[in-house]
Amino acid sequence: MTIFHKILCPVAFSDNAIAALDQAAKLAREDDALLYLMHVEFVPIGDPTKLDPYAKVSTQPDKLRLEQIAKKHLGKVRHQIVVQVGRPAEVIEKAAEDLDVDLIVMAKHERARIDRLFIGSIAEHVLRTSRRPVLSFAPGTTIGALKKILCLVDFDPDSIAALNFGCRLAQRYSAAICLLRVVPTPFEPSEVPVEASTPEWEQDARAQLAKVAAENLGAKTKLELVVRRGDPAGAILEVEKQLRPDLIVMASHEQSGLSHLVFGSAAERTVRESTVPVLTVRGRPRTR
Repeated sequence: MTIFHKILCPVAFSDNAIAALDQAAKLAREDDALLYLMHVEFVPIGDPTKLDPYAKVSTQPDKLRLEQIAKKHLGKVRHQIVVQVGRPAEVIEKAAEDLDVDLIVMAKHERARIDRLFIGSIAEHVLRTSRRPVLSFAPGTTIGALKKILCLVDFDPDSIAALNFGCRLAQRYSAAICLLRVVPTPFEPSEVPVEASTPEWEQDARAQLAKVAAENLGAKTKLELVVRRGDPAGAILEVEKQLRPDLIVMASHEQSGLSHLVFGSAAERTVRESTVPVLTVRGRPRTR
């Protein structure tokens, strides 16, 4: 089963970016995919066409450096080198569309809390806005053997698309799938009695998960259903510690304005704090 035909991997020359490139190369090697090795030289200007004369000169050192990295890390993986100038997140997103890639592989970089709150990282910007699936790696994480995949399900089209992508990966690697449904916690007065051991909301959520599984997963899929109540990102991170999955797959829902500035999305927080790779999906990935 071929899943990836074209993979884009931006490289910022950090150790974590090179480690993410190694993981992208692994995926490309398994599918004989074309891997685009990309570097973006930051220039704070909106119209890159105005930079053409400058770019032809300034990007030469970066091309040479990428060629050295490719020689050391990619081996016989089919690849092309892409160097551009501009605002990195915007350039990466446009390149993903222009090159028609199936996946963007990115390294997650640690940032100070206040800087991240008001500016956000390039990786978070890309996963928030890109229509292409984004696979994010924290320092020290690898794709591993993919024996267990954790999928967050909230029943909207993006979530089901993410589940279908996770299912394809599970079939490819003979992995088990854990479906997680997080039920929002309603406001309740403090004097409300403690719920029964199996409350109605949990029974309903499990029934919904079972229905989604029956409609989207094969009968032979190794499956586990998990229901939690509360904040989605917090629940994902809690279940991650308990089940120790090799990959988290979830939808990336677009947020904007003050809501995103102050709170961020569940996908961004999961990518930021997870200790395993996170694959975010918006819309239905195309099957070629």
